[in-house]
Amino acid sequence: RVNAELVLSEHTGIRVPQSAVHKDEETGGAYVYTVTGGQAERKDVEVIYTYQEYCLVAASTDTNALREGNEIIVSAWELYDGMILS
Repeated sequence: RVNAELVLSEHTGIRVPQSAVHKDEETGGAYVYTVTGGQAERKDVEVIYTYQEYCLVAASTDTNALREGNEIIVSAWELYDGMILS
């Protein structure tokens, strides 16, 4: 006989590719860029779980928060907030 303890955990959030998540060097916080009205828009996120090439970010009710259905920019060259995308 062996005693075993089963530990389960559940994480909920928005699944995004790790390559889309950037680190702010000044604050250490994480952010992603989305396409909003033809421009790149920075959205701060809280990474709650990382697995392989994806991570979960916390859902938020803030007005400028990342929301389900936002178009995330996965890779780009010299991207910045407000950049006009063509």
